Amino acid sequence: MITVVPDSNSLFGSGWICSVQGERLADLAAAGSCRVALPEVVLDELERHDRESLRSKKDKARAALSDVSSAIDLDEIAGAFDKLLDKISTNRGALLAREGITSAPVPKDVTLSLVERDLRRQRPFMETDSGRKKSFGFRDAVIWETLLAILESDDTAGLVYFVTQDAGFLDRDASNPELHHDLQRDLDQRTIDRARVVVVDSLSDVVEAINTAVAEDNALEAEAEAATAKVAVATDEGAARAAATVASTDAEAERVELLKEKQSRAFLLRARASEVARHAELVRVASDTLESLVSEEISEQMVYGGEYDYPAFVNFQVPAMESATIDAIDLETEFVFEETTAETVTGRADVIVSIEGATYKSDYFSANHDDLDLIGDLNDHYFSTSTSAHVSAVITIDVSDGHGEFTGVSIVLVDRPDKLEREPQVDPEHHGQSDQVWG
Repeated sequence: MITVVPDSNSLFGSGWICSVQGERLADLAAAGSCRVALPEVVLDELERHDRESLRSKKDKARAALSDVSSAIDLDEIAGAFDKLLDKISTNRGALLAREGITSAPVPKDVTLSLVERDLRRQRPFMETDSGRKKSFGFRDAVIWETLLAILESDDTAGLVYFVTQDAGFLDRDASNPELHHDLQRDLDQRTIDRARVVVVDSLSDVVEAINTAVAEDNALEAEAEAATAKVAVATDEGAARAAATVASTDAEAERVELLKEKQSRAFLLRARASEVARHAELVRVASDTLESLVSEEISEQMVYGGEYDYPAFVNFQVPAMESATIDAIDLETEFVFEETTAETVTGRADVIVSIEGATYKSDYFSANHDDLDLIGDLNDHYFSTSTSAHVSAVITIDVSDGHGEFTGVSIVLVDRPDKLEREPQVDPEHHGQSDQVWG
């Protein structure tokens, strides 16, 4: 069976595997298509990350609103944050209670191994560039030791899909995601087949990889059954001719009919496996194209001719922010693909775009900004704020070069009519302030 081992970064923002792709992975685990082994250090890091993030937001909110504390119940705000903190441990327990999802403990007596690895400057430990006097990557090294223990304890020698984009684990010179040679040597020393560890970029990609593997296994099994049935029919034909009885002829006819059924099933499952593999590549390209927008600015910018306009991919109602930048993008629905021409496919999905930017302080208090979350003070004139936009992503994919060579050629984020709950927010005069307020 396939085992999925995610590192910490691959789960940040997934809400304890409650995202769209996280739920799909959990469903696959519950169905027995895979198992998900969460390293204990990953769970601890996720819990710490969530707690620190909430505490930071709580402190920044109190500090930013202290000037208007007479009009706002700060204790009520603090209480709301405390309730969220209490839910974190509950969320962890609920995740591990799900079928097919387990916690993988830190192997015993790994301290010496970690120290020796660090001293030998072996990945996933990495060193700072200045004098190489400091190393980092301790938690990554523990994750790797946990993964090795999972591999060694699996009597079936099954595949492990390692979900990571962390530089400490990977060989950045390889054309495709591949383990660093230090880690490959670890596998060799333990006589573990390198092919058992498959590096996967994201939860989205691992879900598609599992679906592809399951479809391929089903097709191979059906083809093997059809081949066995064909041999049986050939054997029975000779026996029937020798016996020359009605009963033997009827038995032969039944086996021929069964062979046809098995061959038909094998044909359909092979076609299904091809469809699933193609869909997996479309999802990968669409996800990569969508992810490329993270850190892109969505505010008006100078374009050709000295005019100002929004970037070409922005076709949605932009919030009242300056220097608004996409911080993250999360799927709300799965991708749906449509063959638009012989050479292109259009993919669509509803997404949540997390946005950070700056809002003029007087505007924040005077206008209706219920949709803006206060992060903290940016400077004397601006608050640092965040919000989210529920939009649809429309991605055009070039498929003309065939399977394995699909490429994303364009993307646009458009408004969803069901989410247009407020009037378009046009940023008013900014009291003479420049659009560039960071710094």
